[in-house]
Amino acid sequence: YGYAGHDSIVTCGVSGGLMLGFVALLDPGDEILVPDPYFTMYPVLAGMCSGVPVSYDLYPGHPLTEAELERHITAKTRLILINSPSNPTGRTLNDAELKAVGAVADRHDLVVISDEIYDAFVYDGPHVSAVGRVDPERLVVLGGFSKTYAMPGWRLGWAVGPHEIIDAMRRMQQFSFVCAP
Repeated sequence: YGYAGHDSIVTCGVSGGLMLGFVALLDPGDEILVPDPYFTMYPVLAGMCSGVPVSYDLYPGHPLTEAELERHITAKTRLILINSPSNPTGRTLNDAELKAVGAVADRHDLVVISDEIYDAFVYDGPHVSAVGRVDPERLVVLGGFSKTYAMPGWRLGWAVGPHEIIDAMRRMQQFSFVCAP
């Protein structure tokens, strides 16, 4: 990742990283754009943090465009969540789609959380990360060891992003999970 002013944290899996990111970045009533179809925990975790999940279309045959994201942006939108490769579909976002996410995030001063836990499971080319396509000052990347290394019970993940966001996540972790197992 290697950007100046960035930091990392070891989390209790990607789910723990998502929870920490949502708690650190969402105030009650804030909206988070969530891809649909989605991992069932996304809207639940957002709701637990008093956030409001708003779905954007990522069904097969629907490219992710700036216009698709813009349709769902309101004055209350704070985050865009992306998941590539996707759980449950396996769909991967391409370079143009990730740049569209970055452009919308820039235009509306939003943070992007990129769940990249399945990055090793792309079979039709290399994994395309949000890194380098979304402004690093507004990007938090989540990953872990559960899927790639068959270690789900270990609950070991990580988050990388701007120091101020990671520091807020670290403070939240200290008073909730305390630390990863």
